[in-house]
Amino acid sequence: MLFVATWDLGLPTTLGQILIAEIVIIAAATVQGSVGFGAGVVAAPILLLIHPIFVPGVIIGVGFPLTVMVALRERKHIDKRGATILVLARALGTLPAGYVVGLLAPSAYDLIFAGCVLAMVALSAAGVRVRPTTGNLLATGVFSGFSVTVSSIGGPPLAMLYQNEPAARVRSTLAVVFAAGTFISLAVLAHFGKFTWDHLVVSVLLLPGVVSGYLLSNRLTPVINAARLKASVLVMSASAALVVLARLLL
Repeated sequence: MLFVATWDLGLPTTLGQILIAEIVIIAAATVQGSVGFGAGVVAAPILLLIHPIFVPGVIIGVGFPLTVMVALRERKHIDKRGATILVLARALGTLPAGYVVGLLAPSAYDLIFAGCVLAMVALSAAGVRVRPTTGNLLATGVFSGFSVTVSSIGGPPLAMLYQNEPAARVRSTLAVVFAAGTFISLAVLAHFGKFTWDHLVVSVLLLPGVVSGYLLSNRLTPVINAARLKASVLVMSASAALVVLARLLL
């Protein structure tokens, strides 16, 4: 066991850390493949404790193949108009994020993200319905693109916007947006030296966990109805905000 935990892979991480991360990624991919988002919520806080290399670059990296598989699985249900607007808006939010990363303390971004998400959850719980109008799509997309680039968590704002839509539409639309947005985020991170060869190698090593989680999610999607989806969105979104706030205490 000691040999496995300390085996030098020529990377910042050991084999033991990779194996633990693999288990975390299986759980994260299962959640996102079933609900439509949540991989970052599940994986980011745990992987950050294992090794800083996993957040945000590696989590974003492993998310790309997962979102592509989910989008292909449920391609008939995609909200093409909404997905197009969100992809463009996320790109607008991603670009400034690349420039401001490092200018402020991470705690500042954490507070902004958590405050906004908790406010959205509170409004939804109070009965306020937010519909995916053009204006809401643009504003939410920009915020999501910014937050995913600086913290690896960008799903909650988008999921809150679609929480009253059919489950298949939520999963498929978010998957398309995440796939395109992930590519943009990785390009920006790479440009600023935040996604290097080491990040890419670690992402590839975690692909078995991604595929395993996706296959498990295939068994769960039939039981995710509208009521369960909305409840899951609210719980996962609030959890994301609390996880981000918890980082301030670490």
